[in-house]
Amino acid sequence: MMNSKNKIFVFVIDNSPTTLTGLRLLFFHTKDIEMIGDTQNGYDAYAIIQNLKPMVVVFDISTPGPDPSELTKWIFENHPNTKTLIFTSIKSDRLLANTMDSGASGYISKEVTEAEIINAIRQTARGLKLFDNDQYQRAGKWKNMVGEKISQLTTREIEILKMLTKGLGNHEISVILGISIKTAAYHVSNVLAKLQVKSRQEAAIWGLRHLSEDLA
Repeated sequence: MMNSKNKIFVFVIDNSPTTLTGLRLLFFHTKDIEMIGDTQNGYDAYAIIQNLKPMVVVFDISTPGPDPSELTKWIFENHPNTKTLIFTSIKSDRLLANTMDSGASGYISKEVTEAEIINAIRQTARGLKLFDNDQYQRAGKWKNMVGEKISQLTTREIEILKMLTKGLGNHEISVILGISIKTAAYHVSNVLAKLQVKSRQEAAIWGLRHLSEDLA
């Protein structure tokens, strides 16, 4: 029997019963990895991680709960001995960049083989970073082309951008937000300037392209 000191204790955050069952079975047959808990709700993860103090958290970012980067950052800052491995079917450069910045050790697809997930967990437990060059490039491109612009927008300006994607004019925006037409026009001008576009139509196209992925 393997000494428990040599085991990797894993906690899983995933709202898919199928995934949880599959991982539980996989780890059962892997001598050096033990699944010590799981949750299908990200909000529950804080208290459970605080109690269990796992070595590796395997986290599907589609699980209901807080923003994935917030939970990842909390783990990174409050439990430095616990590493987070993102294991998801979501292909999102925004989430890749944000979880990378918040301290995740890796971001891997659920399409990997059983051997690959086991290897990823072992490397994560050793403190290694698993991001490859393509992921770093994708994250960097998203930050430069989208992330930096979004970070400049205020909450009100994001509201305005969403309304522009629906083709609303300044009068309609002013009525919905309870502001003057002049103020609505001022906000629209700010949105155009920060997005570096020349018209509200271009802003709408930019918003439609990135809204669901980057502003949701």
